[in-house]
Amino acid sequence: MITNKDKNRTALIFIEFQEEWIGKEARLKNLLVKDLLPFEQAVKNAGHILMKARQAGWGIAHAGLDLRQDPDYLLFGRGVGKRGLSGAIPRAKTWTATGAEFVAPFVPEPGEFCVQGRSGASVLKTQL
Repeated sequence: MITNKDKNRTALIFIEFQEEWIGKEARLKNLLVKDLLPFEQAVKNAGHILMKARQAGWGIAHAGLDLRQDPDYLLFGRGVGKRGLSGAIPRAKTWTATGAEFVAPFVPEPGEFCVQGRSGASVLKTQL
């Protein structure tokens, strides 16, 4: 359990709570998620956690994917010969339009950190 003392050195990170996954169109959810009830319950729970964290003054970070400035998927070598998400994202033509927009209540608020300039398909990817 994290105490109030620890909250000043801790941030909650919300990864890809964006249109592609949880919005009205939700292309990726519709294509990939088979167990919708647990998925939707997890999103609801995350929204509740975010609300409580904001009320308590916790640090919040949003890690989204936004390829609107890279519609040709140059970041992923256009997906040619790529495996995993680096190939799947360009093939699915995702993250380049409204799918990159954050969805309420996960829209970053003033003072919340928002990851910019990701270097790959995963926000957790480390460049070595």
